[in-house]
Amino acid sequence: GVVHDGLRVDWKSNCWSLTLMALKLTSEDGDINQVPSYFTSHDDDELYGAYFTLKSIKNMAIDLYWIYVNGHGGFARNSGASFFDGTFLYPLSNAYFHTFGARIGGTFNVACGLDYNIEGALQSGTTHSAGFELDTDGYAVEAELGLTFSKSSKFRIFARGLYASGPEDDSVGY
Repeated sequence: GVVHDGLRVDWKSNCWSLTLMALKLTSEDGDINQVPSYFTSHDDDELYGAYFTLKSIKNMAIDLYWIYVNGHGGFARNSGASFFDGTFLYPLSNAYFHTFGARIGGTFNVACGLDYNIEGALQSGTTHSAGFELDTDGYAVEAELGLTFSKSSKFRIFARGLYASGPEDDSVGY
């Protein structure tokens, strides 16, 4: 069957919020009793994450996040992550990586709203594919600046830029 097990915990206040999550994306086990797989080595795909937002600064939000993927895409089946009974998330490879990121965004009182958003993420880990181990080290930065001219029509112009690092030496890019 298709089963996605997960836990999500949210803490919210007027000044900040925090979301923690632990998810099992796929499972090699085809039986009902999957408890033993948590205490032994297994071929399950898992995702863990934390997302923190600081909201105490007027017209601005600051986000910090962390995501960890423990992916055995070459082996895990029995879930929606498998595409026509084949692997889908990480075809023919295993992936173990962390993503750390931050975002700042907000508005200024110009016209009907001058808004901005800047986000950066760093990813580090390893990918195992066809007998090779590749380092995954990369980063990406995106920035956007927009100006809204009319609240009723929401007419807005914006400029956006994105940079994502590519492969270097013996590692793969973002």
